[in-house]
Amino acid sequence: MNRQRLASILRSLIQPGNLWNIAAVIVAILLGYRSIQSGAIEQYFQAVLAVLGVLTLSQFVAGYSASQRDARIKQVSEAIARLEQYTASRASADKFLANRKDFPSLESSLVNAKQIEVAGMSLSALAVTYHSLLKQKRESGCRLRLVTTNPSNKVADLVVQRIHELLSREEHINQVKTVLKTLGRISGHLPSGGSLEVRTLDTLPPFGLLIIDGDMPHGRLRVELYPQSVSASERPIIELLASRDGEWYKLFRQQFEILWQKSSLPAQVSQSQGAG
Repeated sequence: MNRQRLASILRSLIQPGNLWNIAAVIVAILLGYRSIQSGAIEQYFQAVLAVLGVLTLSQFVAGYSASQRDARIKQVSEAIARLEQYTASRASADKFLANRKDFPSLESSLVNAKQIEVAGMSLSALAVTYHSLLKQKRESGCRLRLVTTNPSNKVADLVVQRIHELLSREEHINQVKTVLKTLGRISGHLPSGGSLEVRTLDTLPPFGLLIIDGDMPHGRLRVELYPQSVSASERPIIELLASRDGEWYKLFRQQFEILWQKSSLPAQVSQSQGAG
């Protein structure tokens, strides 16, 4: 046997996991030798049984230590995995904030909708640009609920303060009045089940909302923030899905219901609602 082979065996023997086995073998040899010398063969067999017990115990201890080590490694691995998951979940704002140009056209978003709810400062783009689409949706059985601000109230001053220099008070008031007049022509309930209801708020809504099929599993909503002096096309928007965003979706879905309950039917629309 060459020296390298001998050195390899010695290194293997002195590994921590083998020390108990080596100690047990040494004890067995000593006990066996003394028993043979004294002629106590029965005691020798008892000693062998004792040594076997020591060997079994050593294997148990070694196995227990290994299991502890494996358990600790597993705990550390899980902690690292949680840390990586937490780090990945703290995405940059670009991952969840967008603006209007980043979304598909409103027409493509609403084409298959059965339920549409919108809240905003004026709803001008919706009422004027998509007037025909809203009418078509109502006639096809879609239920629409729209909330905007009261043009005959001091809320107009709050809107102008928020969008500072982008729109005058008179421009905003005329804009909302046009919206209410336009929507008033197509508001009301139809025998087909379709409906379009419009209400106004005497306060500035904290954010805009667009909710599509809000009560359905595939529902989605967009929350449009109202930062100071930012045009409508550049306002940050957060999109939430009923199937993905759980409590946050429910919270903002409920926010629309609160705005709806606090709103009232404007005079410009009250004369038209109920017409077919």
